[in-house]
Amino acid sequence: MKVILVAGATGQQGGSVIRALSDSENYLCLALTRNPDSSKALKLKSFKNVELVAGDLNDIQQLRNIFENAKSSPTGAIWGVFVALEYPGLGGNAEGEERQGKNLATVAHEFQVQSYIYTSSCLLPFPDNKPPIPKTTRHSKLSIESHISSLDMPWTLWKTLADSAEPSLMQNPLKFNHKIIDVANAGLTQQERNETFLKAAGYDIPSAPSFIITSIYWMNIHVQNMIGDFVQSDDLRKLDPRGYDANIQEGKSHMKLVSFEEWARRLNRNADGDINEHGVTLWGLLTRRT
Repeated sequence: MKVILVAGATGQQGGSVIRALSDSENYLCLALTRNPDSSKALKLKSFKNVELVAGDLNDIQQLRNIFENAKSSPTGAIWGVFVALEYPGLGGNAEGEERQGKNLATVAHEFQVQSYIYTSSCLLPFPDNKPPIPKTTRHSKLSIESHISSLDMPWTLWKTLADSAEPSLMQNPLKFNHKIIDVANAGLTQQERNETFLKAAGYDIPSAPSFIITSIYWMNIHVQNMIGDFVQSDDLRKLDPRGYDANIQEGKSHMKLVSFEEWARRLNRNADGDINEHGVTLWGLLTRRT
């Protein structure tokens, strides 16, 4: 039985990996969480072959202890690690995210894991003379990716804009070793998105009056920075459209990608569930607290 440490186990990505791997008798999932008594953590105990592990990603010695304890347990050393770090929030200080990502990668390297999967984002391109703003999540993710790729261990960078995960990455580590996989689908125009969403969900894409959107933009510097990134990236893509597109064919060769239509269907089915994991609110956007 292979022991998999899942960091971010109570989030959507980590939880989906645990649910998928728990159906197999070949894996034991160690669900890493700061609070094993939380309601989200306790839900994981209902799955087969899952054990809760208390630990703080900010404390590198705690992480070493977790790996050491696993080595001396009947199930054996940690074989693989799946990492989905908590989003610090729009405009939030991401120094903690960077520290956590580097801590876990460093310890995994020390203990010679056979598979290390870090879930990042399909980051927007940026010009050489204007790198990401320090302490932002964009900057921290690039720094973590650079650190991981410098380590002599099997690793995979899984880059997605959605809360999705692919267990096959863990099941076939050699196939994905030292690969950077963009998870994306073909771009749609606004009209195509609207028509597809209506067909799949049965209602129009939710929207807000333009005066609210404009107010949020002018009152929240973090939203302005985010929109500025989009505009800057779009300008770069116009200069080299193919150079900045996600490699969709590469992604399709490894796994089944979810179309926008299928995503809309799933969103509609889970409308009563926890689809606002990051707690975004209108008031928070207006007051720069989201």
